[in-house]
Amino acid sequence: MDEVNPRSSVAMGAILVLLALAVRLGFFFAIAHPEARQGDFHLLDETDEIDYHRLATTLVETGKYRLFAEGPATAKRPPGMILPLAALYAIFGLSPWVAMVWVLLCALLLVPLLGRMAQQAGGSPRAVLLAMAITALLPTLVFTSGGIWSEPPSLLFTLLALHLLLRAEPGPGGEGSRLWAGLSLAMAFLNRPSVGLVIGLLGLWLLWRAWHSTARSQALRNLALFTLVTALPILAWGARNWWTLGEPLLGNTESTAALWGSNNEVTAGLRPPAIDIFNGVDLRQEAASGAYLGTWVPPYYVADDIPVDLDEMALHHWFQQQTRNFLRQHPTAYLKLVGHKIRRTLTAEPMPPSVLGESPAKRRAKHLIAFGERWFLLLLGTWGMVQLWHRRRLVAQHYLLFLLGSLPVVIVAYVNARIFLPVSALLIVPTALALDGLLGRAQRHFVGRGAPPPTPTTEMAR
Repeated sequence: MDEVNPRSSVAMGAILVLLALAVRLGFFFAIAHPEARQGDFHLLDETDEIDYHRLATTLVETGKYRLFAEGPATAKRPPGMILPLAALYAIFGLSPWVAMVWVLLCALLLVPLLGRMAQQAGGSPRAVLLAMAITALLPTLVFTSGGIWSEPPSLLFTLLALHLLLRAEPGPGGEGSRLWAGLSLAMAFLNRPSVGLVIGLLGLWLLWRAWHSTARSQALRNLALFTLVTALPILAWGARNWWTLGEPLLGNTESTAALWGSNNEVTAGLRPPAIDIFNGVDLRQEAASGAYLGTWVPPYYVADDIPVDLDEMALHHWFQQQTRNFLRQHPTAYLKLVGHKIRRTLTAEPMPPSVLGESPAKRRAKHLIAFGERWFLLLLGTWGMVQLWHRRRLVAQHYLLFLLGSLPVVIVAYVNARIFLPVSALLIVPTALALDGLLGRAQRHFVGRGAPPPTPTTEMAR
């Protein structure tokens, strides 16, 4: 299989894209939205998706970035998902089906992109197909493509930026690819502001390289242009928020509630939840079992006096203050909380039953799948990174920067398969390289053992 001819490789790649499409459509219609089989696709209240749909719809209908036409300006969700969605709604109509097709397209583009990145990392044709197959079948990628709209576009722009940065490396003619990488990073940030840590680390590393370059002046000019292209879309969003909301917010207000939901006295085990019973579940008993340690809980589990009468920015600051108060008042407990989050990262433990409302059987099945996926990628991905470091160090350095920028978010936020997904996606190429090496060794071992002994020649006989 190492010697796959180009025509066969393209055909197998197309089959893997079609497989990814079939698996994702099957998940969407069978599990995520079974009502869609009758054409009744609808979005539930209190989900991310309904916010994206409402924002894009209002933007098309009124030209204003609001959840509702008569409502106030908002920064609840960043514009990286909203703007493409609004453009598609303006062309094809205000339907969540249009959004689903966009999300599905982004999810499918990940398959050839990661195959191309495996080739970029020096992988064989087999490694390329392995990377595409892992992307097509990885459970978390299938899950998010069927019902969490922000994840596939965010991953696509993040990985595309990495691909373009690597493409810009071989020679001096890579300025165009580098600028497109900057724009892609900006779109990734405007989908998922946590990418900001990746951008910061990358900027420092590129500055260090430019400063030590033999053509320092040109390298610094190129870096300045790259920084400008990356920063302008993000600063435009901040300027809009300053103009409409009174503050130059670069991220989104929803993230502060999520941050407090995973960094508080309840998830640190310092006190029981603020309410006793929710959806028939005894929350005090659930907390006593350790189910909340190091995970995320809804804010109303933590406090029963959330000031819901505040406007969006005031509530955003209230959540920020609650998180700061917890960190200042309980530094030792926070360190223990980080330990619980690392444990949950390694065990892939699911979120509390009361939060997800799942049956024990479904919960166990999801845990088993997440645990297998997590360690499959961690073990083989680490081995593949070591191989990549020895073979193509510059490529490995790029991957490590993106990984180092993504891992802290898992710990600062809350640990579940969705939050870990950027790390998982970055490990796909190294995993494919490691698998390719294993298969190559096995092939040489078994073919070597089963091969007939060589026929003696005249020279050997002598």
